[in-house]
Amino acid sequence: MICCRTQYRSAIFVHCKKQLHKVQFYIGTLTKEQVYQEPIVMEVVPASIFYPAEDYHQDYYRLNGKEPYCN
Repeated sequence: MICCRTQYRSAIFVHCKKQLHKVQFYIGTLTKEQVYQEPIVMEVVPASIFYPAEDYHQDYYRLNGKEPYCN
């Protein structure tokens, strides 16, 4: 299932061209080898200023890992 919401999408934040090329290589390899049934839709973007989330978001998976949306 592909969801159109973007609030909780996955992303890889790269700091340099070397990291970008490595990410592109692995996404390309996984896609070519058809490791997953669905396309990889991971967003790859330059790293920028990081703001820690509110306390209730910290350790979210550890605290809520049994919820269906965490699987």
